Amino acid sequence: MQFLKGWSGYLQADAFGGYDGIYAGDAGGRVIEVAGGAHARRKFYEARTSDAAASTEALAYIRLLYDVEDEAKRQFNGQSEGEEHRPLSGIRYALRQEFAVPRLASFKKWLES
Repeated sequence: MQFLKGWSGYLQADAFGGYDGIYAGDAGGRVIEVAGGAHARRKFYEARTSDAAASTEALAYIRLLYDVEDEAKRQFNGQSEGEEHRPLSGIRYALRQEFAVPRLASFKKWLES
């Protein structure tokens, strides 16, 4: 709380309940919780012993999302010295819009089915 006192922005953290006050504004700022996918992925990974087919399919959807992140890093690192460098955040944003958004929609449709 003291470290984030008065700070505003996005905070990605695990699901530890001790952070709830920060998101509620108790630190005096406006902090928006951003969840990560690792916890969800772990549950699908653990489900491989109880439902291998569904677990494998879910992990394949998640892998497609990780592929977008890997491609962003590849493009960022592959920029030549003579060209104007694009920031990693810009590359990620463009690739996420083009590839991750439709992949997430497909994953959501599969989950709801």
